[in-house]
Amino acid sequence: SVVRDAAVIALGKIGTDEAVEVLLERLSSEPKLDVQQDVLLALGLSRSDKALERLPLVLKNPKLASFACVGLGLSGDTERAGKVVHTYFKGNLKSHKKLKDQLASAALALGQLRYEPAVGELSKVVKSKNYDDIIRVYAAQALGRIGGDKARKALLAALSKSSNEVERAAALALGEFDDEKVLSTLGGKSGLGSADPLASGFAAMSMARIMGSLPEDTWKKHPDALRDIAMKPAKDQIKAQYA
Repeated sequence: SVVRDAAVIALGKIGTDEAVEVLLERLSSEPKLDVQQDVLLALGLSRSDKALERLPLVLKNPKLASFACVGLGLSGDTERAGKVVHTYFKGNLKSHKKLKDQLASAALALGQLRYEPAVGELSKVVKSKNYDDIIRVYAAQALGRIGGDKARKALLAALSKSSNEVERAAALALGEFDDEKVLSTLGGKSGLGSADPLASGFAAMSMARIMGSLPEDTWKKHPDALRDIAMKPAKDQIKAQYA
């Protein structure tokens, strides 16, 4: 029920030793899968040492691994939780066809934790069409949150010659980089000029974020490109709306 779910999450937010003990006991005794999933999220929110000891053990269960990953991401412990999730992510990439939801959740958690050592594997996933788009999309989001030169290069490469979903995710993730080169790329053929209206629109949104953090003399020409699209709704209403 909604009340039960709220109570479980509330225990996680309280985060006292007593609250964590209740959650751990519930995880062991609860037969319903959806309740177990809520408990894993709550344990992550508690940010307790006992939760960090228990959550990695749950990764062995495919039905609960996604929520254990997100719980670890919510823990905020970049060093300990990040290492665990990274090990799980790279150790299961060969099983990506069976574990796409689990790997997508692991990528999400790595982004939440901003775990820099995972950039190599995340970049590999984003750039390869062998992996399901749901994994690649969350990997792109994670790269945006983690940042750094290698992440930026992987996202710029993914902005073109990928599926629409991956290109859209890359366009949004690039908004995290206060970089003139990124701004220029987003304003070019693979960004604003994309044939996909949403990829173009997301590029426009990211351009606005970047322009807000750079000196005016580095972005003077880019508003013209946005204005040109915005003033032509008859040509493409979606692109015009975002611009």
